[in-house]
Amino acid sequence: MYLQLLKEYLSQKIEEGDYRTAQRIAMEGLADEPYDTDLSMYQIICMFQLGNRSLARNYYNKVELELTDEQRDMIDKYRK
Repeated sequence: MYLQLLKEYLSQKIEEGDYRTAQRIAMEGLADEPYDTDLSMYQIICMFQLGNRSLARNYYNKVELELTDEQRDMIDKYRK
């Protein structure tokens, strides 16, 4: 339940363009759930949007095989 609420809040913050808050929340979530691909996706999106493109690419390459096609598409939408 907590994780689902966290993801909904993250999604809202990203839609609002509040990437700093979203990144902080994603990092906190990943501390508890390091293998959650949704949280990884949100973290990567935030990195791209905050200008940390090299770090975002490195992190993306690390988790790419675990991501779903839908998650990859969502990242692609924000990486441009």
